[in-house]
Amino acid sequence: MGKLKKYILNNYTYTFFAIAISVVFTNCENIMESNNNNPINVKKAEMWFKIQQQYLQGSIEEQAALDSCIKYNHEFADAYAEKSVSYNKRGNHAVGFQYLNKAVELEPKVHLGYRGFVKLYMMRDYEGALEDYLRLDTLTPNFQDAPWGEDIYKVIGLTYLQLQEYELSKKYLDKSIKTISEKDGEDWVDSETFLYRAIVSYIQKDYDTAISYCDTLLKHNPQYPEAHFYKAKSLINMNKRDEAKKELLLSMQEFKDNNARKSPYYEVPFQLYMSDLEDLSHKLNL
Repeated sequence: MGKLKKYILNNYTYTFFAIAISVVFTNCENIMESNNNNPINVKKAEMWFKIQQQYLQGSIEEQAALDSCIKYNHEFADAYAEKSVSYNKRGNHAVGFQYLNKAVELEPKVHLGYRGFVKLYMMRDYEGALEDYLRLDTLTPNFQDAPWGEDIYKVIGLTYLQLQEYELSKKYLDKSIKTISEKDGEDWVDSETFLYRAIVSYIQKDYDTAISYCDTLLKHNPQYPEAHFYKAKSLINMNKRDEAKKELLLSMQEFKDNNARKSPYYEVPFQLYMSDLEDLSHKLNL
């Protein structure tokens, strides 16, 4: 019995110390992982962020790598933003915005533009998009932002257009055209900016101005069915049916050549469909 008792005590002591050491190391690891200022963890987070770039967006591997990145640095804003993208593309905005809102909270100047993009194009939350774009513009005085690759004044103008605030829409679209033209030349202005400006004028029944902006767009980008379409609609309202027929035929040809604006993730603003062309064709007896 003495040997058995000694054996049990020895093993009990060993087990106790093994558990204690395991707990200590686990706690230390958790403390280190939660310490965003720890240079080792910062490097680990950066490593995982680079690793995720080799995987398909939205894949299990990519998401796991991003989770590891966030694990080692809870303030890695780009990781939260990147993690949100695949959810937003799939239309799961409830989950996507959990991560995207965190990214904006951490680095608003960097990520407000993407959140505004998602709200504007994917969610049709025009009030929310406008709030994000105007906030971004305020945070960067004396600097012309390009949120998600688009001129800030263009997207603000488009948002006001969707909100039917036409005078404000013209103000910002004109500002976009003016500032870019003066800096880099008119041919650097996004074609969509001219299109939206033409649409505002068309809605306000200023058909001459609408045609002028369509012509400017077509000068720089002749293969643009939407410009021919709105020019045709304006000409019809000016009772210039023969000219309208020519523009409509050009629009239909460019549409058939697959030059219409579209996106695999959402319906683009004022997207042109064959049914639109057919309806206008019937009006012109083509």
